[in-house]
Amino acid sequence: VKNPINPDLELWTGAIERFLRCGVTDLGVVHRGFSTFDRIKYRNAPFWQHAIGMRSRYPRIPFFCDPSHMSGCTGYIQEISQHALDLGLDGLMVESHCEPSKALSDAAQQLTPKELITLLESLSVRDSKLLIPVNSSSKRKIPGIVHDTSSTGKTSYVEPAEIIEIENEIILR
Repeated sequence: VKNPINPDLELWTGAIERFLRCGVTDLGVVHRGFSTFDRIKYRNAPFWQHAIGMRSRYPRIPFFCDPSHMSGCTGYIQEISQHALDLGLDGLMVESHCEPSKALSDAAQQLTPKELITLLESLSVRDSKLLIPVNSSSKRKIPGIVHDTSSTGKTSYVEPAEIIEIENEIILR
């Protein structure tokens, strides 16, 4: 279930709930970013707080990020992909084409197979946990566990206490 074009968490939730009420349980969630009138560097605004909200509402549904559509160009795919993985999303949907310039649609956001391999080799999975990247100077302001720090030391990855509680509830069930 792809997110709606507008950043409306209830609309996205409603789509999932309609499928579940009809007995469709083999679902996945795809975060492609949201349309905005603001000038931003990406084509679609990430509004990561909505991804976190959906993940906490539906922790058992596989959750993917589409960094190609979110970025609108190849230049930001790595940055968005790493952020999605740092937030604990389950995977990525990255557009690839042998000759992106000849693609029938979305050529500007497609990686060549060689660029895709480079992207995948550059990504880090941090213990498969929902981690929030924060400025290292603020890492103790968020209740939770600090799991990792970036190679520059500027970013720390914190697992929020609320998420730990949700995961513990799931394990106990």
